Amino acid sequence: MRLFILILFSTLILGCTSELHHGLEEREANEIVVALERKGIEAQKKPDPRDPLFWTVSVPEAVRVDAWNILSSEGLPRPRVQGFGEFYPREALVPSASEERILVQYATAQELRQTLVLVDGVVDAQVNLVIPEQPRIRLSGEEAPRPRASVLVKYREVVEGELPITEEEIARVVTGAVDRMLPEDVQVMFSKMENSVMPEEQVRVTQVGPIAVVNSGKFALQATIGGLFSVILVLVGAVLFLVMRKR
Repeated sequence: MRLFILILFSTLILGCTSELHHGLEEREANEIVVALERKGIEAQKKPDPRDPLFWTVSVPEAVRVDAWNILSSEGLPRPRVQGFGEFYPREALVPSASEERILVQYATAQELRQTLVLVDGVVDAQVNLVIPEQPRIRLSGEEAPRPRASVLVKYREVVEGELPITEEEIARVVTGAVDRMLPEDVQVMFSKMENSVMPEEQVRVTQVGPIAVVNSGKFALQATIGGLFSVILVLVGAVLFLVMRKR
């Protein structure tokens, strides 16, 4: 009986799933599922019981750590970004001209960041804007200082050897959002994220009946299930023997 309980417990542990993330928008959940499927891990997307408007993603317990490592290398889920809607005050006191300039500067940078991370392959982006305060009185012929921007793009390769977005494309996006800014006013840096350090075959998952298991544990699980059925048959035979004996 102890052996039967031990085998049953081991089987249940191998077959259970673990929640990786919750509170995801459907697009985020789909990205996570696709990234894990590419590495051979079967992921499940389900409605979030905490809020039906959002989703959860779960994987087999045996590959939970591998899944976390893969998502970390892929930069998923993508960072949440505050834009004008979340940052700009609605019911606060009327800001001064300087305060309003800073608010617009920060909110614009966040909107640009949100735009850049929508590009496939861009994991995250940091946008810093400097929008000079315009003097009320300017001498004739004096040129007003132009806005400046610096952009740091963290990316992963979608096509080997290629950037997901070029410096010129980033400059067009930024200058299109900031008045009087020129492409030469935008400085861009790229930071490449390495792909998952684990060889793909190490995280392959195989289905054994309704149970998902890593390839390295496939035969052990099959042996465990076979042993479980053998124990069940022995127990059933023993029960039948006792019943027949009492008669």
